[in-house]
Amino acid sequence: MDAVTQGSCLCGAVNCQVSTQLNAVTHCHCKKCQKSHGAAFATYASAPISAVNINASLDTRFVAHKQAHSCLESKAAWFCEGSV
Repeated sequence: MDAVTQGSCLCGAVNCQVSTQLNAVTHCHCKKCQKSHGAAFATYASAPISAVNINASLDTRFVAHKQAHSCLESKAAWFCEGSV
């Protein structure tokens, strides 16, 4: 049976569901992640795009060769498409 992982941004405007097991969950401590997240590290999870369902209107831009999406309300909770 496939696992279901759910999440949302802080304001709740973006909700997502992953309908399969996550490929990986990692912490990145690079300077780019520290600066963009304002913390000592950023936590990421990866899954096949076909298993991800995002329910929201998203602000889309390209960051570091990836298509990145954020919440239109709070500008938080980035979702990136592409290879890491």
